[in-house]
Amino acid sequence: MRKGFWIWRSNLFGILRIISDIDNFEFDQSQVDVIKEGLIGTSDEDERWFDYKFKTLNLKLSFDTGDNDIIHIQLIGDLKEEIIKLLNIIGTDFEIKAKKLIE
Repeated sequence: MRKGFWIWRSNLFGILRIISDIDNFEFDQSQVDVIKEGLIGTSDEDERWFDYKFKTLNLKLSFDTGDNDIIHIQLIGDLKEEIIKLLNIIGTDFEIKAKKLIE
C-alpha cells in the first residue's frame, strides 16, 4: 500500500529516524548521506523521486517543485493510516530536535 504526506525539510531526518524505528531498521549517518545526495534534483511535479528501502518499507522522497523547504514522502508497505497521519502532523506542525544529532 502506498501512502504519501509532506514535511518540512528541517524535520526530514527526525521523521526518517521515527520511520526506521517503526520498521526495525538501523538508521545511521551513512544512510543520511545517501539520502541527502539522492534528494538533489528531485521534483514532485516532474515525478523525479529518490527511492530508498528500509527493512520492509520502501520510501520515495522528493523536494516540492515550488518550495525546497518542503519534502514529499511516499511510503510503500504495510502501515496503518493513523501512523501516516501522525507522521504528517509531526513533520508539519512541530520542530523535531534530535537528542543525538545526525547532520
